[in-house]
Amino acid sequence: MDHISPVLSRVTVIEDHDRSQPSTYCEHPSGRSRTNVPPVIAEIVAKLGLRYLPSGQADREAHAESLLLLGEDLADVPAQLLDEAARRWAKEEKFMPRASEIRDVARRIQGERTKGTASGDDQLQRQCDTLNAKNVDWHWVVAGTAPNRSVVRVR
Repeated sequence: MDHISPVLSRVTVIEDHDRSQPSTYCEHPSGRSRTNVPPVIAEIVAKLGLRYLPSGQADREAHAESLLLLGEDLADVPAQLLDEAARRWAKEEKFMPRASEIRDVARRIQGERTKGTASGDDQLQRQCDTLNAKNVDWHWVVAGTAPNRSVVRVR
């Protein structure tokens, strides 16, 4: 876990505006500025990194740097969704993920949450309304029963 500590210490912490706390910002040694990564996101990424530790010390330094980049790339994903995606990835995959792979898992989870719900139905209906406004030759409707609904075209 020693190689993860530098990861967390080099991540910019976003201050809570309700409490006055000193900044824990520290400039990256290369002088390159880092994207603000919320501490909860940094923790999720660090835990994911612990599951996929490399064997050599040199590899661990590169691994720590890749975790910093992964945290920056995933900083905008809601923490609860990211945590669930990271846990699912760790259960199903043998290798450290790329940001795009974790984002795909998060999208899949989000889709599973809304599939067959009123929110999902509303999204489908909005899609039909948009398509119907663009095309007068065809009419689009929501067909099927939850959770297997889809948008279909009728004359």
